[in-house]
Amino acid sequence: EQVLKGQLKQEPENDIRFRLAQIQWVNGKRNEAKKNYALGLLLAPDNIFLNGIQSSEIKKTIEIHGPEMAPAYGWVNGALPLVRVPETVIAYSVTHRKALRSYQLLGMAEESARVKDAEACFNYRKKLKETAPDLYDVYFTLLSKRRGPM
Repeated sequence: EQVLKGQLKQEPENDIRFRLAQIQWVNGKRNEAKKNYALGLLLAPDNIFLNGIQSSEIKKTIEIHGPEMAPAYGWVNGALPLVRVPETVIAYSVTHRKALRSYQLLGMAEESARVKDAEACFNYRKKLKETAPDLYDVYFTLLSKRRGPM
C-alpha cells in the first residue's frame, strides 16, 4: 500500500490507483478505497479491471452506467464519495468529457447548496439537467428524499 501511494505522488493519473483501492478495501480501509475508486474512475475509466473491484455495489454501478459515469451515479446512490476532480485530468473521449462535466456540476451544485447560494445551486442543477438528463433525474430523486415528504 505504501509503495503504491508513493508512486501515485509521482504520477497521480497512474492506473495503479485501482490496485491501491483494492488493497485498501481488503485491509478494511473502505473510505480510503472508495475515494481511490472514484478518483481512478474519474482519471482513467478506460483502465478499470472490473473483476478486480472489491465492492459489489461499485462493480454493479460500473456495469449499469459504464466506467465513465460510475463516479456520478455512484455518488448519487451512496456507493462512492464526491471527490475533487484534479485539474490535470484530460478527457480521452466525448463520453469521458461529458461524465467529467456531469460530476463537476454535481459537486458544484452540492457546494452551492452547502453554502446556501440558491442561485448558483439552481444554475448548476440546470446545467446538469442539460448535460446528463438521466443523471439529473436520479439526483433529483435524491434531493426529494433529503427534503422529505412535501
